[in-house]
This record gives sequence, structure tokens and C-alpha cells, in this order.
Amino acid sequence: NRRGRVLKSRDAGASFEEVYIVPSDGYAVFDLFVHPQDENFVIIGTGAGGVLETRDGGIRWRVIHWFSDSVTQITPDPADPNHIYANVAGSALWRTDDGGETWNDVTPRLEANPQEIFPYKPPTPFGVLGEFWGKGDMGKFLVDPFFFNVLFVGTREGVLRSDNGGATWRVLNILIPPGTLPIQAVARDPHTFNTVLVGVNGELYTTGDGGENWSFTPLPVAGRIKDIIIHPQRPEIIFVLLGR
Repeated sequence: NRRGRVLKSRDAGASFEEVYIVPSDGYAVFDLFVHPQDENFVIIGTGAGGVLETRDGGIRWRVIHWFSDSVTQITPDPADPNHIYANVAGSALWRTDDGGETWNDVTPRLEANPQEIFPYKPPTPFGVLGEFWGKGDMGKFLVDPFFFNVLFVGTREGVLRSDNGGATWRVLNILIPPGTLPIQAVARDPHTFNTVLVGVNGELYTTGDGGENWSFTPLPVAGRIKDIIIHPQRPEIIFVLLGR
């Protein structure tokens, strides 16, 4: 069938067992978080709009929240997993600070001053699409590993940064040709606070000061950068995923 699943291995990949399957055909499991201090504590985001958690390694699952569209990315705070960000359909960014009981829409929207961006307020609770963002206009978001209130997100407007958990946003000073938008990939050096990498079409932009100044490196092959992965112990090793 065409149902998304979560598989778990206890022997380094020699064998796998199924610990979750989505309830309907045609929906994937898009993202998964494993608590760094508790291997049995897992949170997933699904194409059916579900954010679910298990505290026993996948034996039982609890629904944290159902959104009205696919949850493509989730990032809980490792220090306190009651704080969670969720990217819904590449068009809305939500935050909860109470384990999913209540959610706040912190999706950026432009104001009159193009450098000042504020959260979009939807007309109905838990709405997804607003008048500013369309589906897929917002790429992956990045939460600072040192400060959970600091976020970066790639969008059709460029790279945005928030220093207060999404309450307000600003456009970073990076010159990007309009034809290369939206930006879909943002990554951060896990050991260096101000080093951020951004995929702009087929070029890799790097800042060492949190977004004030940038340099770029063209890739040797054609394609649009879809994701950037930095080695957790050796940040000089970088993997770039390409697509169309």
C-alpha cells in the first residue's frame, strides 16, 4: 500500500520493525525527532497533518495535534520538548510552548517596511494558507542549536531571521537573484554560533557573522540545492542534496 511508516532498528540496520503506520493511503511521514537523552522519546510529523509522540519507543503513540495540511518539518527543543516548531505545507510556521495544547502561528509576513516582517495572523484558528504565503513558498527552517528562540527560514523573499521565537522577523542582508527564489535549504555549523549556510539555486552561500556578510561558492554540477547537512563532529565536511 501507499502508507507512510516509521521503521526502527535495534541492531545497526541489520533488521527493522514497523513501529508506526499512517492511517490513510497516500500520506508520508516527513520528519522525525529522537530525544538526545531518551531513545524511546520520539516525535513525528506526517503528511496527514499529524504531530505525534511516543515515550516508549513506538509501542504507543499520542496525537499532539492534527493540522489541516501536511507537517513537513518539526523541531522540538531538546532541553524542553514542550516547545515545538512545525512547518505546515511549506506555507505556515507554528509554535507550541505547552506540549501541543495551544499553538501560535509565527509565519512571517511583510509589512510596509520590507526589512521588518511580522507573523501572519490567520482568519481562523489553525488555518494554513494565508494571503502572503502559498504552499511551498517557505523552505526548511533552522532553529539555533544554542538559542531556541533564534530561527532562520528560507522563503520566496530570501532568508529571514527571528531572534524572539517568531514574534518578529527581518530579512538578512544577502543579495539573491530573483530567479533563484524560493530558498529551500538552510543549515548551521553545530559548533559555531554565527556560521550559517544557505542553498541558493546551485550556489552555496556562507556567513560567519550571523547573516551580515556573505560569500558564495558555485557547485560543480547543475541543480537546485534542496538540503544541506553538516557533519556534527567535523563541520568542514558538508553534504549538499540537489534536485530540480
